[in-house]
Amino acid sequence: MAQASGSSAEIWYKIEQSNGVTPSEDSGASTTLASAVNPGATSISVASGTGIAAGEILRVGNSQNMEFVKVDSSYVSGTTVPLDTNTKLNYRHESGEDVKETDPTGNWFKLGNVRTFTPSGGRELQRSQALSGSRVLSNFREGNYDAGADMTVELDIETAGLFYLHALNNDYYSAGTTQPSSPVNTTLNAAAAKGDTSIVVTDATNVADNKFLLIGTGTDAEIIKIDPSWTSGTTIPLHTEAHPYGLRKSHSNGAAVVEKIKPFTHTIYRGSTIPEGISILLRFTDIESLMLIRGNKISNLTLNVDPSDLPQLNMTVVGKAFQILSENIFGTPTAISNTPYVHWEADVQVDGSPLTTNQFENLSLVIENTIQANFVVGSPIKGAITPGEGSVSGSFTYQFGSQQFSEKTVAGTETQLDFIWTYIGDDNHQVTMSVPKAKFEGNPHPGVGSKDPITDEKSFLGRLDTGSSPETDITVTVKNNQPTVEFMVE
Repeated sequence: MAQASGSSAEIWYKIEQSNGVTPSEDSGASTTLASAVNPGATSISVASGTGIAAGEILRVGNSQNMEFVKVDSSYVSGTTVPLDTNTKLNYRHESGEDVKETDPTGNWFKLGNVRTFTPSGGRELQRSQALSGSRVLSNFREGNYDAGADMTVELDIETAGLFYLHALNNDYYSAGTTQPSSPVNTTLNAAAAKGDTSIVVTDATNVADNKFLLIGTGTDAEIIKIDPSWTSGTTIPLHTEAHPYGLRKSHSNGAAVVEKIKPFTHTIYRGSTIPEGISILLRFTDIESLMLIRGNKISNLTLNVDPSDLPQLNMTVVGKAFQILSENIFGTPTAISNTPYVHWEADVQVDGSPLTTNQFENLSLVIENTIQANFVVGSPIKGAITPGEGSVSGSFTYQFGSQQFSEKTVAGTETQLDFIWTYIGDDNHQVTMSVPKAKFEGNPHPGVGSKDPITDEKSFLGRLDTGSSPETDITVTVKNNQPTVEFMVE
């Protein structure tokens, strides 16, 4: 009898464009359910079997209850479609819901820095309290599907920006060093909309495939990679792997287009909204057991730093729904290697100056989103996954060498705190977490309990802003070789 081993576990992710909808490419068969179907059903009845074939992957359901199934090898034709036993239905679907042939294999990334991943929720039973003339339970039924997870990942040089982006904002802006020799330097010859997969420039001089271009300036800027399919002309396609969903921003006609070289910087500050979500796949390869959790948004993210271990990000994610499978129908992900930062690569700064006294012995930096995700009448799946009040807080233990923090606590002085990690292996990777306005709370002065050196603990709260500027709230700036934060293709 086989037993799954933790050494066989893989964690994949895919960026969602709509909360709870795991992206896939539709093509071929497109029909609807001819009759309702219950969880665990071995077949579905469709309005038309045209285009359906054995072994194909179908997406069944709407954006709320969608799931992927595989057509059984015994299917030949007809409107009764048997399902592979490895991809059983998890939810009830009503007559008229979509059934589409689809390919869910694209744009998956395998994380290399995950320490622990614990699915939360599940499916509870709801107990009837009806009087039955007996003291025993009269009846019970299956309840809601509650999805989510707790994750611990190591702060690494590739994916730190990914998690901070999903905790803070659905947008960011980018910058880079201009190519020093014969750079592309032109403008847009037509407005470009968010989601466009190509741009039109005024002049294609020095344009070449796989080069990087910065479109726009300031907070409106984004970096694109040119697709290898480009050979000539002023219409420039975006690299399909680096930009699977096209442009992240809209740009006006005449916006600057300038060639940039690695590394790039991406600046994320707390916004009024956070990304739509992430689909996360837990896979045990030794017994081929998979759990797809979709619609995940980060409810809280905590950076914990202690000199005895690598820096870690602890996250609670709230998801919309899950699906259990016993066959990998999701293809092969792009593997992201794990090169972690260590505590001694950190530079702690207070009000712009490196901390030379009162040095930290540990640090905790917490981002809260207060995610709300309640169930709604008519569905066993959560409704909207919505962030509530956002806060930034933290604490640290420091070696008491001056009254620097004591004075700030008593006076209520607003203080800028910067935590800067710089990878020493090259000059291309850095992550900076900046809290521009923080105040300390708690006991203003340490006591003494022995003749040992004195340490003190401080807690702080960060100022919240309106979600429209980086002036008061936390900002995370990532430097790496990637043209985007979400897709690690370089």
